[in-house]
Amino acid sequence: MSARKLLLGALGISFFSVIGLISTGCGLWSGSAVNGGPEDPAIRDVEQVGGVCRRVSDLKGEYAPDYLSKVDGDPVVSVDLFNSTVVTIGAPHLDGKPGLDIAPRSRDHVTDAALAKFHLLPELRELSLRDTGVTDAGLKQLPALRKLTRLDLLKTRVTDVGLKELSALKDLWELNLGATGVTDVGMKDVAKLRSLTQLDLSYTSVGDAGLAELATLPQLDTLRAGSATITDAGIVHLSRLTTLTDLELHAPLVTDAAVKDLAKLTRLHFLSLNETKITVQAAKELSRAFPNCGVYLGSTHVK
Repeated sequence: MSARKLLLGALGISFFSVIGLISTGCGLWSGSAVNGGPEDPAIRDVEQVGGVCRRVSDLKGEYAPDYLSKVDGDPVVSVDLFNSTVVTIGAPHLDGKPGLDIAPRSRDHVTDAALAKFHLLPELRELSLRDTGVTDAGLKQLPALRKLTRLDLLKTRVTDVGLKELSALKDLWELNLGATGVTDVGMKDVAKLRSLTQLDLSYTSVGDAGLAELATLPQLDTLRAGSATITDAGIVHLSRLTTLTDLELHAPLVTDAAVKDLAKLTRLHFLSLNETKITVQAAKELSRAFPNCGVYLGSTHVK
């Protein structure tokens, strides 16, 4: 399952997108979450910019998140400001049903203003700001969301400064910082998120020093790291994360010398070594050391 999560991330598909498709059948979401309650001002701001709010009742079913059993009533628990597809009605299919054309939509118009009333959503568990124009200033609204467990900031304008706002999120276990402006400096704040189990740092400037900070996370099991500044020395720090089960590296400076440290990650089930200098021979050594782990060089499964 964790390997699938990494694959979804690599394809640019978020958990929130998957939930949206499940909830709506094919990505069509036309209902409003406004119901005359105290959450309405925040909901209207989200829906005005094309975002989606989902209540407990919207997520019940076979794929319902585990946390739903702990939520009283029917509050908003998931907000997706990414909601990145536009569905248009095209030419009918042969069976007479309308054709659906799905196309990407820019989210640059979604700014910090969309988050201004998020303090009215205290039961929020999942928030996707992926590919929006949200900045560090917008993250100042997050400390009010004490129950947040998933946060997707992929391709936002967030930097190390904004990460300081996450310290109040004690239950956060999934964080996507891919393609943001975060660096080694910000990892000091990420390392304070002790419940974190999944972290995406692909296409950032987080290097060896940042990995040293993250090595203290006690529950991290899934990591995607991609930086031109990660070297073999960084893998030494990474080897301290003995809870890792899924690891994806995009690190062009990492060489065969790192294999001895990667071999210390004995719980790995999935290891992807994309864009590294690790050779096929060295990858085969890892594969033999981890008979129950899928080792990949690019798209090739090394055996």
